[in-house]
This record gives sequence, C-alpha cells and structure tokens, in this order.
Amino acid sequence: MRPRAFVLALAVVTALAGVAWQRNTLAHLRAENRKLHSESELMARLKRENSIVEQLRLENRELAKLREETHDLHKLRNEVRQLRDQVQGLAGVRAENTRLRSSGSPSATKNTPTADPRPSFTLDALSFAGYATPEATLQTMFWAARQGDFDGAMKCFSEEARKEMVEDSPEDVRRGMEEMLKRFKGLRIAARRVISADEIQLGIQLSIEGNDTPDEQAVRFKLVGGEWRLGSMK
Repeated sequence: MRPRAFVLALAVVTALAGVAWQRNTLAHLRAENRKLHSESELMARLKRENSIVEQLRLENRELAKLREETHDLHKLRNEVRQLRDQVQGLAGVRAENTRLRSSGSPSATKNTPTADPRPSFTLDALSFAGYATPEATLQTMFWAARQGDFDGAMKCFSEEARKEMVEDSPEDVRRGMEEMLKRFKGLRIAARRVISADEIQLGIQLSIEGNDTPDEQAVRFKLVGGEWRLGSMK
C-alpha cells in the first residue's frame, strides 16, 4: 500500500474510533444525567415528604394542646356549675331565713300566726330515722355522731363524699365531729330543692353555741340503691 493511502486509511480509522468514543462518552453522560435527574427528583420528593411530616407533627402538638385546654375548660365549667348551685342553695336559705325572721316579728305574729313547715331538730331530740328521705338521712347522721358511732355516721355519706373526707385521717374526721357536737345545739331545714330524680339539695341552718345567727349551708344528697346519702362536699 502506498504511504499516502495508508495515512488516509489510518486517518479514517482514527476518525471512526473518535466517533465511537464520543458516542460512548455521550451515552455515559446521558446515563449520568438521567441518574442525577432521578436523584434530584428523589431529593425533592423527600424534602416535600419531610415538610409534610413536620407539618403533621406541628398539627399533632397543636391538637394535643387543644385537647388539654378543652379538658381544663370542662373542669372549670364543672367547678363553676357546682359553685353556682351552692350559691343558689345558700341564696334560698338566706331568703327563707329572712322570710321567717319577718314572719316572726311581733306584728307578723299577731296578724298571721302560722306554723313553721320545715322540720327542726335539737340534739336531745335526734333519733335514728333511716335513709328514706334526705331529711331522714341528715337526722340519722347527726344521731349516729352523737352516739359516738363513727361508722354509722360515715354510712350516711356517699362513697364519693367518704373518699373526700378520708383525705384526712379517720381520727381527724372523728375529732372534727366530736368538736362540732360539743357546740351543736340544733339544726333546721330551711329550704329544699329537687335537682333531679336522684339528687336533692337541702338548705340547712345549724345553731352553734356562741353564734348569734345560724350557720347556713347547702348540702346535696344522692339516691344510692334506694337510700339517700350525703353527696360530695365540693
């Protein structure tokens, strides 16, 4: 082969080899590009998913906070309702007390000599009265306390009320009853309010030695197993 023809053939071979190399390089670059593009899309998707997860975490924290606040709100509403009921009961006791004082004035006694319809009990006149009515349970409780029957007195309270009372030691509760009875002169039921079929509130006036005016209290009773029990003191 002539030298010139050989050089020409060598140039053609070199050119073809270069084209093949370029094609291989381009193919490799395209593959790398597709891989990078796929990884870029994956990273973008992961970022979106992480953003969604973080948003869900934030919403869960907000939801937990709202649940806690709602629980506290229900608790406060319940306490407000109980306080309102006690205030209403005391208001009824005071109104009844005012009416009785007015009716007990000389002019009222002269014009309208009416009997007091609400029962009154003195310490000496107390007796076991059972649990058929709130009034009977109240009398039974004071009677048992006067007899020194601590268990009998505690039986007059609902389970919820007993749990509240024994937050102090039983001995403290017993001593409290004994101290109260030392100054107790009598009690009078001044008002009665039916809250529901199994709940009644009594407004009572306690005559305590050394007090010029009776102590007024609103006490709730609950029907438990067909018998009335003193309810929660809260």
